[in-house]
Amino acid sequence: MACRGLYRTLGTLAPEANFGSDSPKAALLGDPQFPQVILKRNPADRAALLQKLFETYSAMNLTVAADKSVAISGLERRLAKNLDGITAYGVMECYLHRSLLWQRAAEKPLRRIKYPKKRSIPSWSWMAYDGAIEYLKVPNQGVEWNNCIFFPPARGSVATTAPAKSQSSVRELNVSVSALCAAEIQREPWRLSIDNPGAVDFEELASVVVVGRSRTSIGSLPGDVELYVLVVKETFMGGYQRVGAGRIQERHLAAKGTMVGRII
Repeated sequence: MACRGLYRTLGTLAPEANFGSDSPKAALLGDPQFPQVILKRNPADRAALLQKLFETYSAMNLTVAADKSVAISGLERRLAKNLDGITAYGVMECYLHRSLLWQRAAEKPLRRIKYPKKRSIPSWSWMAYDGAIEYLKVPNQGVEWNNCIFFPPARGSVATTAPAKSQSSVRELNVSVSALCAAEIQREPWRLSIDNPGAVDFEELASVVVVGRSRTSIGSLPGDVELYVLVVKETFMGGYQRVGAGRIQERHLAAKGTMVGRII
C-alpha cells in the first residue's frame, strides 16, 4: 500500500472532527509530506504523535492480518531517515522505552499473527499481534529509563519491516529481567495487562522487564515507587517472550536482583 493511500485510510479511521481541525493529531494523519508535522514538534510531542500514529494503524482491519508489517514499511523508512535512527517493527530507537510500553486497547485479546517464516515479527513489537493497541500513560518528566534495554548493534543503519538485509539485524531486544513477587502481584492483578489472557496462566507469571521507574514515590513507603514494565515469559529456545505490560510498584518485585536476557 502506498504511503499516500495508507494515509487516506488512516484519515477515515480518525477524521479531523474527532480531534478538532487544528489538532496536531489531525494534521499528522493528513500530512502530505509525512513526517514533517512530527519534525516540527518538540521531542515530547513527537513521541506522542508517533504513538497516536501507531495506535491508529493498529486498529485498522486489514483483510490479511500478515499485511500489517508490510503496509506501514514505507512510513517506517521515512521515519528512520528523518529521525536519524533505527525503526524496527513499529518501535523507534530514539523513543525506545516509550515505544515498548504498549498494551491491548480493549477487552478483546491480542493474538499472534502467523507471518511467513521469512517475515516473522518479534514478540516485543505490536506488529506481531492482531488487534488494537494503546500506550501506557507515562509522564514526560520524572521517569528514569533502564539503560540496560537496547537493540543489539545493527549491521545496517536502518532496519524496517520492509524486506531488507538490515531487517534481520534487529530481531532481539537486550534487557535486564526481574523476578515478580507472586504473592504481591496476585493481590493486584489489575496492574498487569496481559496481551492474550486465555493463553497465559496468571499465577505462573514470574518475570518482568522494568522499562522505567518514577523518580518519586507515590506513597509513604520506599516500595511505593511506580515501575513501568513488560511482562515476559521464558521460552524453551532460550530468551524471553513478551506477554504483556503494566504499571507495578517496587514491592511487587522479588528480592532476587536482575539477570541479563533478551526478548525475541
